[in-house]
Amino acid sequence: MFNIFSFELSYRFRRPATYIFFAIMFALAFIFATTDAITIGGASGSVNKNAPYTINQIIAVLTLIGTLIISAVMGVPVYRDFEHNFHEIMFTTPVKKLNYLAGRFLGSYIVCLFIFSGIILGVMIGVYMPWVDGEKVGPFNLMYYLHPFITMLVPNVFILGAVFFTLGSLLRSQFAIFVQGVVFFLGYILLIDTSSDVESNPLFSLFDPYGLISTFYQTRYWTPSEKNSMVVPLTSYLLYNRLIWIGAGTLIGLLCIKFFKFSKSGLQLRKKLKAEKKEEPVIQSLKLPHVANDYSFASKFKMWRQTLRFEFFSSIRSIPFLAITFCGVLFLLAQTDEMGKLYGTAALPVTYMITDELTGNFTLFLLIIITLYSGEMIWKDRQFNFSNITDALPVSKKITMTARFAAMCLIVAMLLIVLMLTGMLMQTINGYTRYDVPVYLKQFFMVEYPFYVLTILLAFFIHNIVNNKFIGHTLVVIYFIGFAALAAMGIDHNMIWYGDTGYSLYSDMNKFGHFLYAKYLYVFYWLGLGIAFFMVGMMLTRHGSEVDFKTRIHQFKNAWRNGQGKLMIPIGLAMFVLFGSFIFYNTNILNEYQTKTERAIFAADFEKKFRKYIDYVQPRITDVNISVDIFPEKREASLKGYYIIKNKSKQAIDSLFVTFSDSDVEIKKLDFGIPAKQLTNYEGNFYIYSLSRPLQPGDSSKVTFDLYYPTKGFKQGRDYIGVFQNGTFINNNTLPSFGYSESVELTENDDRKKYGLPKRQYSMRLLSDSVGVRNNYLSQDADWINYECVISTSADQIAISPGYLQKEWKENGRNYFHYKMDAPIVNFYSFLSARYAVFRDKYKGINIEIFITQHITGILKK
Repeated sequence: MFNIFSFELSYRFRRPATYIFFAIMFALAFIFATTDAITIGGASGSVNKNAPYTINQIIAVLTLIGTLIISAVMGVPVYRDFEHNFHEIMFTTPVKKLNYLAGRFLGSYIVCLFIFSGIILGVMIGVYMPWVDGEKVGPFNLMYYLHPFITMLVPNVFILGAVFFTLGSLLRSQFAIFVQGVVFFLGYILLIDTSSDVESNPLFSLFDPYGLISTFYQTRYWTPSEKNSMVVPLTSYLLYNRLIWIGAGTLIGLLCIKFFKFSKSGLQLRKKLKAEKKEEPVIQSLKLPHVANDYSFASKFKMWRQTLRFEFFSSIRSIPFLAITFCGVLFLLAQTDEMGKLYGTAALPVTYMITDELTGNFTLFLLIIITLYSGEMIWKDRQFNFSNITDALPVSKKITMTARFAAMCLIVAMLLIVLMLTGMLMQTINGYTRYDVPVYLKQFFMVEYPFYVLTILLAFFIHNIVNNKFIGHTLVVIYFIGFAALAAMGIDHNMIWYGDTGYSLYSDMNKFGHFLYAKYLYVFYWLGLGIAFFMVGMMLTRHGSEVDFKTRIHQFKNAWRNGQGKLMIPIGLAMFVLFGSFIFYNTNILNEYQTKTERAIFAADFEKKFRKYIDYVQPRITDVNISVDIFPEKREASLKGYYIIKNKSKQAIDSLFVTFSDSDVEIKKLDFGIPAKQLTNYEGNFYIYSLSRPLQPGDSSKVTFDLYYPTKGFKQGRDYIGVFQNGTFINNNTLPSFGYSESVELTENDDRKKYGLPKRQYSMRLLSDSVGVRNNYLSQDADWINYECVISTSADQIAISPGYLQKEWKENGRNYFHYKMDAPIVNFYSFLSARYAVFRDKYKGINIEIFITQHITGILKK
């Protein structure tokens, strides 16, 4: 056993994959330890980054994330002998079954512990990086690292390792080895979903092989001080959990010993029937037919079509594919009761709401299938030792690879159809039968599908250039993790991370509006790079028995000289550059783009410079009279009118502080009724004006303004102004307000400290604050106001604002509406415009009007 054990260790530590996996675990832990953008283990607020509780959670969560790594390491020791045909030698030696299996298992288990020790090292080193806030790091205590290593990591790797080693040894299928990790991970996700109310039912914690739920149950009432100083005790439900699952792992290992056989075939669930021997006629001579080579387009297309057909049907008929799809559909159906709810309130499960829920909850399953089967299509020839035959066939890599890519795209399309049918079933269960099939198709195939196609292109590229299937899978997973990590860190520009196609919003009223224009610019931008990636990967793919990278580079050069890629790679890169240039012009030149860090710096500087004016007396708005022109087709708006402001204080006001929430506003006129000089213009958001004569207590003045909100191309992210082609909603945030606004300030104390700001004790002004209580929760510059508005829109829309409709007319091809309130209102009002259907009724002499989209009128009448 010792010889087999030492060989396994020696073999593993000579493999680059071992150190790559170690580096991945180290990097993930290091990132979590050194940045506040991504938190894990509760390391926020007063809980330290190296608190024993935090380290315990990091180990548990990263073990969960590393499930596929454990599967890749623990599932292959026995299979590797069959893969390299070494079993024929090994099984003829007088080695005992127990010694053989134990040596393979223990060697791989030690290697796995080494790989996951990268988590400990990543946290241990990361917390002492110079950019990490020292106040978030507690004193070093070796026991804080050793205790969770022994109580969480060692058992978790043993439990998962026993499961994966047993299945890999008995099934002897590389595909099954990877799938078992996926299925285990999905099963755990389903467990978490069904055990959301763990406090009232802690028995769920006993079914958690990772110990996360048990840890939560034991520490749910811990204070930050306890989390910083106490290791998670191995008692109560955590102890029971560990004992149960260690016992289960041991039992699974014993089953492996019992059912393992020194034979070529793996575990057979049923005995094969012995075929009857038949007398075969002896062929004395055979005349071979003459074969004519056919390299026509029709012949090549037939080969392409047959490859596509074979890859598609072999994939969707496989048991793992059916299992993953079934798990995904079951996962969605389990949430049928919650579908269509808004903040816990039941709402009609209309199609566009259902599609949002479906895509959000099924994306993980789609990505798993893309990751799994993209690699399977590329690697299976080599996996079954068939590559030497296929590489010698007169079929170009172009035909094979593009057919496999098309098959993968077709698989995703089929799954989206399954998703649509699942959504319809969920709507039916909820008693809603108005299926909007066009919305399903547009959302799934116009909005979601391009991202999956781009992901498939990347997955093919990665698997074509690496020399190890599991490294390829791991790199694809890291791509997904990186996507989420960058967003969490505030690096949100869609041009940065491959496949990020931007934001799109659907509503029954506005449909997709203007969003698809920008989205498809991003799609073609990334598609250009994806095509280049795909072609480079295809030209670098393994071909023949020589698979070292130097040989593959030589093959790439030969293919390039022969004309392969000379058209598609330049076209792809040209698309990438041209579309990228146009996008950059719109998002960074026509419009201003700020990173999360830049926005935080802006807020911190604003507070440092102007918070001293927070209680500076400002006039109060008493009257608002405004004329609003909405241009839905251009998504622009003009706002003209006046305020009446009054000094309600007992002291004269000599300066006005004017705030605009959007710096894109064009200020054509801003007159205070008193000559004023602009002293400060802070980034177009905050202005200070000095009045030529003070506004005395009790005095009033008329403030007139003329503002215009233009649309310049498209912005990065969302358009916050809120003017849409159908369904505009903007409010008085588009108008100037008076005084210093606390809403701009940073709210998280960690961020405030980072930028040199004092700790914030309260999120709102206290009731004991005599100055702060003068403002209501909606306005800081007014009490009650008199309100009147004339609002215009395009000829096919209705415009709405608070008040009673005084007059309605048409002028210059536009609709005009005059609204006026008969009593003072709070200083919050909005302007709406859309192609409304108006439902009118009367109840006890009171006229009722509901402005809605056309198709809901029938529901309201019922």
